[in-house]
Amino acid sequence: PGTWQSSRLHTTRTAAVRAMVLYPTNALVEDQITRLRKAIRVIAAQPSGRLLWFGRYTGATLGSGDRPRGSNDRKKVLEVARELRDAVAEYDALRGTSGLDLAQFADPRQGELLTRWEMVAHPPDLLVTNYSMLNVMLMRDVENPLFDATRRWLAESPSNVFSLVVDELHLYRGTQGSEVAMIVRNLLSRLGLEADSPQLRCLATSASLTADKSGLDYLEQFFGVNRSSFFLTAGAPRSLHASLPLSRSGVLATWEHTTPGQRSAALREAFDLPASTALACRDSTGAARATPLAEVARNLFDEPDDDAKALEVVLDALSEMAPGPGSVPLRAHMFVRTLRGLWACTNPECNQVARSADLGIGRLFTIAASTCPCGGRVLELLYCFECGDISLGGYVAQEQDEVVFLTPAPVQIPADRAAPVFMRPHRLYRWYRPGSPGATQAWKFDHPDLGSLNLGFASASYDPLLGALLPAIGKGTGVVLAGVPRGNDVNLPALPVRCPRCGLRTGNIEKDKYMKGVVRSPIRAHTAGLAQSTQLYMTQLHRSMGESADESRTIVFTDSRDDAARTASGTELNQFRDLVRQLARQVLEVREDPVAILRKGSNNLSALSPEERVVYDEHAGRDPYLIQAFMREAFGQSSHDDVQRIEEFASDNSGTEHFVEWASLVNRLSRELFVLGVNPAGPDASFRVIESMDGAPWYRA
Repeated sequence: PGTWQSSRLHTTRTAAVRAMVLYPTNALVEDQITRLRKAIRVIAAQPSGRLLWFGRYTGATLGSGDRPRGSNDRKKVLEVARELRDAVAEYDALRGTSGLDLAQFADPRQGELLTRWEMVAHPPDLLVTNYSMLNVMLMRDVENPLFDATRRWLAESPSNVFSLVVDELHLYRGTQGSEVAMIVRNLLSRLGLEADSPQLRCLATSASLTADKSGLDYLEQFFGVNRSSFFLTAGAPRSLHASLPLSRSGVLATWEHTTPGQRSAALREAFDLPASTALACRDSTGAARATPLAEVARNLFDEPDDDAKALEVVLDALSEMAPGPGSVPLRAHMFVRTLRGLWACTNPECNQVARSADLGIGRLFTIAASTCPCGGRVLELLYCFECGDISLGGYVAQEQDEVVFLTPAPVQIPADRAAPVFMRPHRLYRWYRPGSPGATQAWKFDHPDLGSLNLGFASASYDPLLGALLPAIGKGTGVVLAGVPRGNDVNLPALPVRCPRCGLRTGNIEKDKYMKGVVRSPIRAHTAGLAQSTQLYMTQLHRSMGESADESRTIVFTDSRDDAARTASGTELNQFRDLVRQLARQVLEVREDPVAILRKGSNNLSALSPEERVVYDEHAGRDPYLIQAFMREAFGQSSHDDVQRIEEFASDNSGTEHFVEWASLVNRLSRELFVLGVNPAGPDASFRVIESMDGAPWYRA
């Protein structure tokens, strides 16, 4: 136990990489390995079939580092062995499941090498990897045996041929293409293969490579192999024929006068919608282009489709058509601009808006502007997430004595990407709230160099035409953050730690962060994070795509690995939080009659539902005498005190406003999450999420 041996140790066929498949990303590797498993398992199952060895060599492959060579490596061998046993057990457990594609699961008994150690010691016939991993393999000594074994196999016989397969060839353009081409040349050099060697076979797939001179030039430059040796199988564009424009009234009439199950077929037969819609997406030169829906409607119909009813009919009919030889693939793009902030004219007398109340601001802007048409300066609009109180923020353009001139955007040239508002320092950004504060409570901060600082709110005057913030003249026009020392080396935050109107404070000051200009403040900007926006769009898109999970399947991708990781975790967390909020609201809005529940349970405890049993147990634990009174009532043995106790309890619970105990809220939420199949990542995770909302033991509905 604890020693390691390769699965291919006792095979008679020479171990070497006979074919290498390169994919641009790990996602494609994972997608194609399923198909590869299925194909190789089918081949091995044939009467004359033979077992082909294959392996996926990526960053996720088991067995990193040097191959185990002795007892010192026993621990890592046992860890990998455990994972291999788990994979086999999982495969065997799922083998009898109907409708499940077992090709999604690895099985080391069917020719798949699952560890790097195996593939290095005894290379598989087919190696699947990506160009980034291949580059790492070529630079490290640990993978040398894999390339050496393949090189020896090629030298054994001229009939031994190495096949290099490159998928998505059209992606390798520019600098990235040059880098991958050099990796290919390095690989061939390690294997002892010349560009014109008859032992080299290059295969590539591409969706856009043409069979003309430009395509051959590209192949020759990428592989370093003479163009005369390539054979291109190029696809031919399909010819579309349809008579445009279509009759708009005819399309609507056909839709209205046919049954739902026959609409798509009737429209397709009468108007050939796939071809017609595709032709409506071509420009004046006949080339297919991304075309706005309004322009598609103009090209498609013989009369204006102002209400988009006919276009909606066409798109609905297309969505119901099954793919086939007569279909034309169409793709729609929806562009969404997330809210990156709101800006407001700071002139209380702004003539660009009609107002019923004086909010201290004027016209709103979705894009930063320097000035409003009324002449007022524009600054960023901020708000308190607790009470909605409005305030303003601006970057320091110039500071003279005690007068600060503010702008809506950074003034540095070139301008750096603006940090979130809670990370902006007071020396670069100023906060201002029009009007008088409702709360004036101050706070202290012990600065290591400046000593104890008393921070709070102070009156100030603001000139909306100049964008100038200056000491209060009289009572002033608003309030600012006060007590922050001046100086370029002071990076205390620009935002206050509490709201000047409601006094809410979101937490204690974190000293290290506060020194760097970062603060937890209830004052927020009108922005939405990427994960939160993605989760919102996904939710709505999922609902609109179809009724079942298969119809609504959605993939979110990004070009950045870091963004992908943050988006994945953030989207899942935001979805869970939204689910908890909705369930909490439902639990709080359910008006249960505790009197009826206690009477029902006292008569027959087993008749209570799980939710009713929770309510019953809560009251039984809190007031056992009340439960005894209800039980005596059920048996007709009530005393005067019992009747009085029940009447008082019924009177206390007869109003429209009711309360839910903390334990009951958590219990019911956990039960609802369990029913929905949501794993809150721990037995008390739902409790932690709810607890962060409020520490009160009771919640009012």
